[in-house]
Amino acid sequence: MDNEKPNKKPFFIMLAISIMVIGSILIFEKGSSVLNQSKYSDLNKIVIDAEYSNIKINFLDTDTVSVLIYGKKADELSVKEEDKVLTIKKTSTKGVCILNCDDKIILYLPKNFERLDITTEMGDINAKGTTINDVYIKSKIGNVNLGTVKVADIETEIGNVTIEELDGEFDSIIKTDTGNVTIKKTNNLNIEASSNSGRINVKDTKDNDYTLTVETNIGNIKVK
Repeated sequence: MDNEKPNKKPFFIMLAISIMVIGSILIFEKGSSVLNQSKYSDLNKIVIDAEYSNIKINFLDTDTVSVLIYGKKADELSVKEEDKVLTIKKTSTKGVCILNCDDKIILYLPKNFERLDITTEMGDINAKGTTINDVYIKSKIGNVNLGTVKVADIETEIGNVTIEELDGEFDSIIKTDTGNVTIKKTNNLNIEASSNSGRINVKDTKDNDYTLTVETNIGNIKVK
């Protein structure tokens, strides 16, 4: 019986293909530039659909909305205003940047802005220290940090959701597949919070009139 040596070429071919595929996805680029800088008045809703961008929301004592968008020159960007609704769509055509990414969307909004509608593939959403009437967020990978929210509809696949205060008269739903849900203060709300794998922590609930429904498959639930 002949002892044949195993043919290693298919393995190295597959390895090379894998490296090429991963390299095409995990492209690392520095030097994001300003793709859009604009200002709007008389808006009551902002819709953001961004693949790979961090989103930072600031509130100022102003009547206008200012937008600052950073990204790569090859990114596909669309910014449109119609019927008091600003729609921002940003698609990364070069792949996913994992390390030291500086792609971001910065919003400067008037206080008590009406509604934010945000969908992202990857990136953190940060609006700490702010007050938003109505928030809809759907994120695949990224943390969500919000200040005071009157109505929240938030769903993430991987990421923590932290809300400083839920304060409104309508139902709020917060769901994450893998991540923690933290609500630091509640007041007069019906809240549904769930996590498939993570902790749920709801604080400062004493003497508040609300209905709380929480659920987690793997993790702890803490209400106080």
